[in-house]
Amino acid sequence: MGYGFVQYYRTKDASKALTTLNGTMLENHILELKQSTRTLVKETTDSASKKGNGSKLLVRNVPFQATQEEITDLFKTFGKLKGVRLPKKLTGGGEHRGFGFIDYYTETDAKKSFDTLSKSTHLYGRRLVIEWASQDETSEDLRAKTTRLANLSKDGGERREDGGSTKKKLVRYFESHPLVPKADEEEEEEDA
Repeated sequence: MGYGFVQYYRTKDASKALTTLNGTMLENHILELKQSTRTLVKETTDSASKKGNGSKLLVRNVPFQATQEEITDLFKTFGKLKGVRLPKKLTGGGEHRGFGFIDYYTETDAKKSFDTLSKSTHLYGRRLVIEWASQDETSEDLRAKTTRLANLSKDGGERREDGGSTKKKLVRYFESHPLVPKADEEEEEEDA
């Protein structure tokens, strides 16, 4: 079982989907549709507001098989590094926690690295999330954010054991369901 969110551009489309699709079957599961009462809040990474703030970067979603040398090689192409730190797990196994800190000697090198790598850099199939490091973030905060990011699949859908994406399946279902016209089709009907 799982859940997902579908966002409609028009309120009447959402209402029509609620009345039409509630209780229908999708892959042997009965859909239970409800209107969300929560508002859409974008996660603020403070990257834009802290642009150029210091020479230290925070890298999240680092694959566990990645070594410190590989991370160093990736980031040293943008300037001289003061240090690369991948905090280790407390279990003593020697494995890092999935995030790290990259410290450059100059803010210019850090900015160059951030501007280039923060767009869409993948390592071992995982998208690295690069932000400006904040002095007030605790390791508990970082651990919670890293865990949350690791539980998301690449497209933002819920991670499933079978490797499929619930989000993709729901999009295909809602796009192909004959009872809910696409926005363009409904506008054409209203114009006629």
